[in-house]
Amino acid sequence: NVAAVGDSLRDLEAAMAAGCEPDLVRSGKAVALDDAQLAVMLDKVPGTTVHKDLRAFAEFLIRRDQHARGLPESRDSVFGGNE
Repeated sequence: NVAAVGDSLRDLEAAMAAGCEPDLVRSGKAVALDDAQLAVMLDKVPGTTVHKDLRAFAEFLIRRDQHARGLPESRDSVFGGNE
């Protein structure tokens, strides 16, 4: 499955139209959404996963990949960085 990330309804609709997994980051344009607006957006694009920001989205992808490979979850990324 291919993930597509965006910060607007238009981005999520494009992801869905392309057959990708829609992922919303609550940064950029989406930072101003209230709960009601977010609910409407999620109703229009079912299956959307919501992330705090791009970093949280990247961590989600890394954890998902580790799980798919049967690797133990780690706070270290595959990019070699520790915080």
